[in-house]
Amino acid sequence: MSTSSRTLHIVLVGGLLLLASRVSPVLHAQGAGVLKNLEIGFYRADTGMTRVALDDSGLMRMALDQPLSDSRFEYSATVEQRYGDKLFIRATAPDNSDSELKIDGVAVRSGELHAVDLKMGINRYVITVTSPDATPARYHLAVIRRDLSRDYKVTSLGKGIWRIEDVGGAPGFGSCYLVEGTDRALLIDTAVGKGDLMGLVQTLTPLPVDVAITNGRGDGQVDQFKDSTVYASKWVVGYLPFAFITPKFKWVKDGDVIDLGGGHKFEVIEMPGHTLSSEAYLDRFDKIAAVGDSLGSGAGVWIWESDSTALDQYADSVKRLESRVTDVDDLTLLVSHHYQEKIPMTGADAKQLIADMHAATEKVLAGELQGKPFTIKSHDGSAQEIRKLYFGLAGLTYDPGNIRTAPAALGTLDLMTSTGKVANWTPAFSSMHTSYKVELPDQSTSIDVTPTAYWRNYKAISMNGAAVKSGATHSVGLVSGANKIEITVTGTDDSKRTYTLLIQR
Repeated sequence: MSTSSRTLHIVLVGGLLLLASRVSPVLHAQGAGVLKNLEIGFYRADTGMTRVALDDSGLMRMALDQPLSDSRFEYSATVEQRYGDKLFIRATAPDNSDSELKIDGVAVRSGELHAVDLKMGINRYVITVTSPDATPARYHLAVIRRDLSRDYKVTSLGKGIWRIEDVGGAPGFGSCYLVEGTDRALLIDTAVGKGDLMGLVQTLTPLPVDVAITNGRGDGQVDQFKDSTVYASKWVVGYLPFAFITPKFKWVKDGDVIDLGGGHKFEVIEMPGHTLSSEAYLDRFDKIAAVGDSLGSGAGVWIWESDSTALDQYADSVKRLESRVTDVDDLTLLVSHHYQEKIPMTGADAKQLIADMHAATEKVLAGELQGKPFTIKSHDGSAQEIRKLYFGLAGLTYDPGNIRTAPAALGTLDLMTSTGKVANWTPAFSSMHTSYKVELPDQSTSIDVTPTAYWRNYKAISMNGAAVKSGATHSVGLVSGANKIEITVTGTDDSKRTYTLLIQR
């Protein structure tokens, strides 16, 4: 008769009761096979995301409800229903271990991904670890698959600081941060969920709440904060619908300060790279820097997409950030996707990540370092070759065809109607894009256009054939129907680049 015993225990996960069989501690005496690591996740392609994977295996990792522990053998997790019908489990045995691993009775290799079916509701899996000289250890994993689009996860990061995770808003959910001062609170980013984010924020703080945006992508819930001041780069225009951009939006630039009272002041640091609209917000009082996607959430920054800047612009951004945090000890980085974090984002590691990213970008620009090439394929059949590298704590994915900003590139292009309103355009502005469709907020009869060359030593700029100066504003009359404005920049090498604006009035 076996000396092992089992007891029934109840786990409450995501509002559902789970009944699971617990293996008695008798089976887990010292020397029993135990796991070094346990991860679950989905392949990004299965979630509908078309771009590069978050790690080399392609796994978009999901957090377990309980941290891995030598004394715990029951784990649970709740995942978004849209992420796919296949869950991938990675179980890793200790180094130099001869342990055998099985998932639901199927032998697997330590550290390799194993696919299991995932149905709606509760799914249960058993992971068995058998070492040659010990009783098998059995891990019980319960995974609930359900609609999380209106759910948020709130974590306190210290007095008056919360992380709010938009766990089902989209494949690859986002993280927002709420910080209290004495007079006001600031919500950094709003993500893309469908729930009552404003209502949730109001349960955390009684103070009036302003909003700060770290880059133009996402922020689909900013419309819940119509009475709030929204701080953002003016380059979020092109990402957000017209209805979202209210008179309460305040365009910020490098060095501006958002004062919440009581010493809590967020300093704006422009961080073009991931997008032209990227910003970081540094609060020296709380020793935090909200960096959005500017450092890649610790899993590798993306500087390769169609709205990304050239790598040289991103390198300047990283140097700027590094110089501003030099005197901030015990710095904590607040990133847009907490679940991507592979390294600690606090203290010495936070500063080391920034320093390593600085070194990595400089080495690529100098030709001393190259990333490993691979191809990204989208559902529309298009393909793009990019490069990916790791340097110290930094991960960098970049476009080898966009290393340095072209001599004939525009750095910025401002559009303002004759009534003083910002015009919207698609796609979002980038020096690489040369054709735009412009949407007017009203029936203005003219538009003010301010083209600014990226390089100060540009050779010439013309607008519809007439010479203009970089940074100067020019009013262009509009007629009913289709309007076309062409801006041509000539670089010092006599190369030319023409930007075309198509405006329907």
